[in-house]
Amino acid sequence: MKNEELILQMLGELKAGQEKLETEVRRTRMLVEQQDHKISLIAEQYTDIAEKLDKANDRAAQIDDMRDRLRTLETVVMNHTAVLKDLRKAE
Repeated sequence: MKNEELILQMLGELKAGQEKLETEVRRTRMLVEQQDHKISLIAEQYTDIAEKLDKANDRAAQIDDMRDRLRTLETVVMNHTAVLKDLRKAE
């Protein structure tokens, strides 16, 4: 083989390798685009979940406040009941 033929053969092999690489790059781009879309969907869902969690935390805080108020009311009622019993005894 002459040098020119070897060079042409090597160029052909290089071109075939380059085409394979280009195909792989295209596939990789497609995969990245698909993953990017999936990540965007997850981010949207996270935002919705975070908002719901904030509302749930607010409700939990309100429930805790109501429990405290209820305990106070129970204590007041028990004290008033005791006072009323004492007053009835004193009559």
